[in-house]
Amino acid sequence: MIQPLEEFDPMSPDGSPAHEGMESPELENQEQAQGDDDYGDAQVLPLEMIAMQGIDLAMVLDDEALGKIANQCVETFERDKADRAEWEGEYDAVMAMVSGERTPKSFPWPGAANVKYPLIMTAALQFGARAYPAIVRGRDVVKIALNGDDPDGQKRARADRVAAHMNWQLLEEMPEWEEETDKLVHMLPVTGCMFRQVIWDATYSRPKTSLVSAKDLVVSQSAKDLETVPCFAKTFDLFPHEIIERVRAGLYKDQLDKIKWTDEEKTKAEDMLECHCRYDLDEDGYDEPYIAIIHKESRSLLSLKAGFWPKGVERGPDGKVMRVRRHVEFIKYGFVPDFRGRFLDVGFGHLLGEHNKIINTTINQLFDAATDQNAGGGFIGNGTSMKGGALEFQPGEWKMINAPGGSLRENIVPRPTSQPSPVLFELLGIMVEAGKEVASIRDALTGEAKANQPATTTLAIIEQGLQVFSSIYKRIYRALGKELGLIFELNSAYLPDQQYFTVLDNQQAIAKQDYDLEGRDVRPVADPSVTTSAQRLAKAQFLGSFVGDPLLDQREIRRRMLEAAEIEDIEKLLPQPGPQDQMQMAMQMEGAHAEIEEKKQSAFQKNADANKKIAETEKIRMETAIRPIEAAAGVDAQDKQQDLNARKQDGADRKQESDERLREREMGGMAIPPGNGGPQDGLQAPGAIPQIPMGGQPVQPPGGPAVGGLPGPQGQIPSV
Repeated sequence: MIQPLEEFDPMSPDGSPAHEGMESPELENQEQAQGDDDYGDAQVLPLEMIAMQGIDLAMVLDDEALGKIANQCVETFERDKADRAEWEGEYDAVMAMVSGERTPKSFPWPGAANVKYPLIMTAALQFGARAYPAIVRGRDVVKIALNGDDPDGQKRARADRVAAHMNWQLLEEMPEWEEETDKLVHMLPVTGCMFRQVIWDATYSRPKTSLVSAKDLVVSQSAKDLETVPCFAKTFDLFPHEIIERVRAGLYKDQLDKIKWTDEEKTKAEDMLECHCRYDLDEDGYDEPYIAIIHKESRSLLSLKAGFWPKGVERGPDGKVMRVRRHVEFIKYGFVPDFRGRFLDVGFGHLLGEHNKIINTTINQLFDAATDQNAGGGFIGNGTSMKGGALEFQPGEWKMINAPGGSLRENIVPRPTSQPSPVLFELLGIMVEAGKEVASIRDALTGEAKANQPATTTLAIIEQGLQVFSSIYKRIYRALGKELGLIFELNSAYLPDQQYFTVLDNQQAIAKQDYDLEGRDVRPVADPSVTTSAQRLAKAQFLGSFVGDPLLDQREIRRRMLEAAEIEDIEKLLPQPGPQDQMQMAMQMEGAHAEIEEKKQSAFQKNADANKKIAETEKIRMETAIRPIEAAAGVDAQDKQQDLNARKQDGADRKQESDERLREREMGGMAIPPGNGGPQDGLQAPGAIPQIPMGGQPVQPPGGPAVGGLPGPQGQIPSV
């Protein structure tokens, strides 16, 4: 077994073992401790060291342990392959339909029509024709987005160097990448799912990619992703001489005694498995991820290396392994997510398969009906006898029968035939249109527009028709971003300290430390929301409206406009601005700011004047509206005031009259005139003093006691 190192310090700066004697990777020359475990010879190796030095454990473990690992991997592979047998059947049927494979037909007659309508192929070609130039646009594929502050611009400069280097790698140093991308965007819409493996090629000291079909990567359909699934395997082929070369180069363990070929078999490719599975080699109860290369037929394990990076090993405070994260080398490209939630996505082959079958059947029936009608056939009489049983006809065939007849016309009877059904023809049109709707390959999207149709209408149709395509393209964009991020990580780990590369005859340099960028995000240059030239030019036209605006970078505006028009060598057309240009630009910016402030003040003053005029106008309008109301209210108020004044005057007159009466009575009394409560009326005015005769006796009012203001006979003052 591979025992964990007790003295290993996971916090050591270089990640190497803390003890001496384990620095050399030539483990076969070292003394190995013997153990009684199931995995053969024991070797004290920490996981970080296995990953850091790329140790091939197949050179360390004995044959019995390697055999157990190989058997476990092959059994898991066969189980996963059986679980997705239904999917593989659909895959084979789709590929046969797309490739135009034809099986001989014997119904309704041998050699009947066997047309394969290219609905799926047309949809795949249209998708690839739009997606490929959208992903690879000129010489820019990668851009680096930064997060956080960059006051001195050093992070931006490093990011630009990294982007230039990765663009050079993808388009120049890695010739397979662009070619595989072309295949990817054309195969993906058919199969629905593709994978790209990204590894570091030590031979050429660069990243290397390889396109892997979903059929060649066997993984459980219940898997969530490739990082957490316990095991998955890639199938690939090697010729016998290639296996021998790798064994002699030390890349594979020598198992040639178990793998034997005849002279005829040496010209045939051998089935190989690259199993990414988990095994508990150190017997700590936790399965670590490893990569095993196995010869499938003989179940011989040829290589076993770590499937994780040193930084993927997480240890607890006591040094115990808590988790080992798998380093996933495969990037999944999906077309449309499976509607049943399975791991592998679906493509046009699954979405349009039934459509294509119905279209093929309908076309073949129409052709057969037309052939039958055109060729004709029938019976020719020859006596009266005819054998019983079913009669089968080929186009143009006449059967000999025995039938009596006096003339040739009576002995030749044409077989009745039917013309091609118009109902089938209508059904054919419906199915073709339905397929085009799913595949987004309508006339406007294929360059065929109706005559005299406005340009805005055409653009609207194109934009609406690209909705399905845009959602699929965003999934590709997301997967491409993950792939570029993986290439970035490989460069940061394995790139030489300094590397020179040439871009447009200009030699540039990249340092390994340039890839040590924090807060960065590696993204494709491609815009997932823009997939056609018309959309790019529309954006460029919008930017053109800002030409001459001093607040925007005019050079950047022109650069983006030229990029949208796909003009080559843009940098030659837009030279870098010199110090004088920068000073002039700064002066223009200052002048623009001053002009903006002046316009702002002028706008404020105009706004104030306008508000004042509005207020004055409103005042005049209100006064005009109130005048009739005030006039009507004034008349009524005047009448009320006059009435009030009359009432006041009457009250004043009454008060004056009363005061005069009081004064007269105080001076000796005075007869009250009739009608004012005098004796003649039998009443007295309110508050009046009773009249007393000159004799001093009070006057006796009729029907009541004597009242008066003077003392009575008893010398008392009567009450008033």
